[in-house]
Amino acid sequence: MAAFGFSRYLPLALVFLGVAGLGMILSEILQRSLLQRHTPDHLMGRVSSFWLAQATVGPAAGSVVAGGAASVVGPSAAVVVVVVVGGLLCACVVVLIAVALPGFRRVTSAGVVVEESGDGTAEDVLVR
Repeated sequence: MAAFGFSRYLPLALVFLGVAGLGMILSEILQRSLLQRHTPDHLMGRVSSFWLAQATVGPAAGSVVAGGAASVVGPSAAVVVVVVVGGLLCACVVVLIAVALPGFRRVTSAGVVVEESGDGTAEDVLVR
C-alpha cells in the first residue's frame, strides 16, 4: 500500500494496488486456515465471529478514515497521509511481531513447527 501511495504513474499504481489486494486475499485465507486448525472446537464460534467482525469492519473503518482525510486535506494528500503512513506503520508492526514472537513464523496449518536443534539439524515439533 505504501508503494501505491508513493507511485505517481497510474499504471504502476494500479499494479501496486493489485498486488496489495492479492496480499490481502492470501492473508485472509491463511488467517482462516490457522484459526480453523488451532482453535479448540468449543471456542470456534466465538473466535470465528470475532475474526469475521474484524475482517469486515477493518477495511470499512479504513475507508472512513481515508474519506475523512480526503475531505479535510484533499485526495492526493490523503493518499500520502493515510495510505503511505498506514502502509509503513503496518509493515513496521509486522516486523516487530515477527521479532517479538518468532514462533508465529514457524506455525503451519498442519500444526507442525520446524525448529533447529543445537547441532544445526531441524526437527518437527507438534504444536498443541
